[in-house]
Amino acid sequence: MNLGRTLVGAIVGAAIAIGIYLGIRVGMESQAIWFPIITGILVGLGVMKTDSAPPKTASYARGAIAGLIAAGAIYGSDVIAQEVMTSKAASAAQPAKAASAPAKNDTEEETTEAAAEEPVEEVVAQKRDSGTAQTGNIGAPKSLNKDSMWPFISMAGGIFLAYELARGTAPKTVVETTETPVPVDNDEEDA
Repeated sequence: MNLGRTLVGAIVGAAIAIGIYLGIRVGMESQAIWFPIITGILVGLGVMKTDSAPPKTASYARGAIAGLIAAGAIYGSDVIAQEVMTSKAASAAQPAKAASAPAKNDTEEETTEAAAEEPVEEVVAQKRDSGTAQTGNIGAPKSLNKDSMWPFISMAGGIFLAYELARGTAPKTVVETTETPVPVDNDEEDA
């Protein structure tokens, strides 16, 4: 196992996967729970393609490194996507807040209503902290439903695929056997 090539291949595969995930997540504004499997495949293939010589034995260390980097890429891509979407929501809310700001010669009552509004930063922080930024329901608890296991299953599958693809397999060795002929006793057949 060449540690440098393994790391480079895994990091390149993870970077490609994170870029694709950000495009899907931010562009379509939906969560792709199946994408960790694609991340695992890209990390595993990145490690496979950087090894120039076919391995003589399966390298469990190479597989473990790829699995760890895939796990980091899966978690990190979701964190990065949440931050990008949060900053996108905050920047979209800033012009709306500026447009709704009262003029200087409005009555005192309208000024009090504007001051009672929550700042955008607090709303964004609440969304990020509550984990409901993708649904938009601030403070609404996430309930467990039948679909709650699918993200976990796809993450585990992605990490496993990265491990298996990067680990490689040992080439099969052919064992040649020479059989010695067994002498047949012809006397028993005649009797």
